[in-house]
Amino acid sequence: MKTRKSLKNNYIYSTLAILTVIFIFFAVYLNWNVRWYYFIFIFIFAYKLGDFLSLYFAGVNVSSLVFLGDYDITHQDFIIEFQFGFSPMFSLHGYFDNSLGLKEADLSLMIYNNVTKQMLLPTIKSGVLQTVILPYRKENIYVNFE
Repeated sequence: MKTRKSLKNNYIYSTLAILTVIFIFFAVYLNWNVRWYYFIFIFIFAYKLGDFLSLYFAGVNVSSLVFLGDYDITHQDFIIEFQFGFSPMFSLHGYFDNSLGLKEADLSLMIYNNVTKQMLLPTIKSGVLQTVILPYRKENIYVNFE
């Protein structure tokens, strides 16, 4: 599966390409006197628009993540509340091996940066156990959602 960073880059580059083609088409059709620095504004606008579209269509917005129970090195339970774009809030239970001593904010940030909508949809729709591999300091953390 694609990570969020690669999906975000795809949205940004696609938006940039589409806006550039549309701008050039209108510039030629309407005989605009186009300057080179107009493309800097197009790039900035396309970057922001692509970032928004990637979050809206493929991103996971983490609202809260709370560790449950006592700290255990081998098994850490948590509950996460999140949204897909502007959807209603979802809540999932998860667990992972916390031998690296992660905090709630670290795990929340890793989920925000690496998890996509397609990774969590099977768990939300049918309750299937989903394992997501998150990179952390040159190691992989296997996070299970149920």
